[in-house]
Amino acid sequence: MPSMSGAILNVPQAQAALRGGQGGGNATFAPQIHIAGDASEKTIQIMEAMLARENDKFVSRWRLAQKEVGQRT
Repeated sequence: MPSMSGAILNVPQAQAALRGGQGGGNATFAPQIHIAGDASEKTIQIMEAMLARENDKFVSRWRLAQKEVGQRT
């Protein structure tokens, strides 16, 4: 399966990724953040909260894409 860089896939992209994978495919939400310099505790807390929300969105979109692919096969 192609490498994913934390980007949120739309349904056609997720379907294409599933077709390219082996046996149903897998996906991982693994964004990378690079900070030049120091980040305050508050900044880190804000980023962690944003990442948690994006992870929730990713999981729900991934499940929806799997369901749609399953309905079409």
